[in-house]
Amino acid sequence: MAIRIDFSGVGASELTEEMARFLSRANCLDGICALTIAEHDDPPQRSIAESVCASSRARATSSLSSDAAGLLRIAWQTELASRFAVALDEPSLKRISAPTLPVNAYYAVFNCRRAFGRVAGTNLDRHNAVADDFAGRTRRLPLPWSLTLAGDPEDLETCDLKPPIVKPYSITPIERSHEPSAYAWAALRMARRWKVELARESWFNDRKHRKPDGSKRQRLPKGIKKKLALGLRPTTLYDFLWELRRRANYESSDEYGSDVGIADFARFHDGLVALLDAAMLIGETEIARRVGYEALAAAGSDWMGSARRAGAWATEPLSTRLEAIRAVV
Repeated sequence: MAIRIDFSGVGASELTEEMARFLSRANCLDGICALTIAEHDDPPQRSIAESVCASSRARATSSLSSDAAGLLRIAWQTELASRFAVALDEPSLKRISAPTLPVNAYYAVFNCRRAFGRVAGTNLDRHNAVADDFAGRTRRLPLPWSLTLAGDPEDLETCDLKPPIVKPYSITPIERSHEPSAYAWAALRMARRWKVELARESWFNDRKHRKPDGSKRQRLPKGIKKKLALGLRPTTLYDFLWELRRRANYESSDEYGSDVGIADFARFHDGLVALLDAAMLIGETEIARRVGYEALAAAGSDWMGSARRAGAWATEPLSTRLEAIRAVV
């Protein structure tokens, strides 16, 4: 199926649904990356680490267990798998790696959050547990990771974006004419729509909502969809990252083979890698504040020792983040 979209007066272009889905995600990721740079220095690592540290006066109160260090190694290894296209400097590899990038990026962050759970004394081994824990910490995080969206994504009057960096409005994210803050809003709205879809499926699968004859209903009763949307906890960028991975694993991934340009795949890839880097930095900084910088650096040095054989590109992201953390913790 083809749809027509007008790119802000530039002209009408024929787009398939798969192309539209991919371009929407690429534009959202590119916009979030631009918002991060606008809010922080470029590169933003030290500014982000400073913001995480400034949110609390907590000092090192625990140790980095072998279990937590093992989870960090898994996170760093999975992050490494996300960066091959950057290392080889081959644009076509960003197209080839697009279907697996959301999976690798998510699991790198997920295992970093699991490691944080170990040092914080919280069990964060389940996806929902990590997502809920992260949602409870957003107010102490720097933009754009502090953003949350509550309400019904189909009813702008109920949408509550915090911090209010933009007033929620009807946005077509395949257009390239919006401000970076608008694409962050669009990403959260996209993720919340996906969450509402899941809540809708769960409602249908719940036996107590079946017909008297035991069969599943085909339609939601009036008002239930809005009730489901309003009952969801606020959506975060972690949810957006999670849903990109979940849909790549379990839903259609045809959009990653769509006929968009190499430059669009590059924006998707670079935006998601930047999102990954910031999320890893936040988790690592939170861990360093609980176990001390030296313990985190020792674990990082141990992992980098084994990864250096792949080349400097393999260790540079972690090394850069550790330097930023060392300066502020």
